[in-house]
Amino acid sequence: MLIGTGYFFVNIPIVVITVLLNLFFLQDFDPMNPESRLDWIGTLLLALGSTGLIYGLMKGSDNASHFF
Repeated sequence: MLIGTGYFFVNIPIVVITVLLNLFFLQDFDPMNPESRLDWIGTLLLALGSTGLIYGLMKGSDNASHFF
């Protein structure tokens, strides 16, 4: 068994339960503005910014011993 795969399999029942609860308990709703469109530029910038932040935090933790 690979190291760390146990954490992955713990999340599977949580996801299944969450999806089932959402299907049964969330109500359908009409959009507030049906003519509105998705902000593709904002979505792309959010994805790039989040990726850069997470990558920076991961690489920063690898090199943290150099700063202290």
